[in-house]
Parts: sequence; structure tokens; C-alpha cells
Amino acid sequence: MPLTLVTAIGYTLMGVPDFHLLQLLLYGSIPAVIVGSLLTQRFPARLV
Repeated sequence: MPLTLVTAIGYTLMGVPDFHLLQLLLYGSIPAVIVGSLLTQRFPARLV
């Protein structure tokens, strides 16, 4: 999510924000972060 945030801020500062695209990126990245954090708890540390 930090990458999405940095990209959104960069595009906004350049004056070409596409909020629909940002919304779609957030819809994909937020669940991915949650699922990824839940899965890493189940694997041994050496595999992660």
C-alpha cells in the first residue's frame, strides 16, 4: 500500500490524478495485504 500511496501523491502533484484507477488499485492491494499477512503467520520464518 505504501507504493500505491506514493504513486497517488505523485500523480496528484503532477496534476493528473485518476481517482477511479486509484480506487481499483486500492481494492486489489488492501485484500492482498491482509491475505498475505495472514498467510505469513502460518509458514515457518525460514520460508518467508
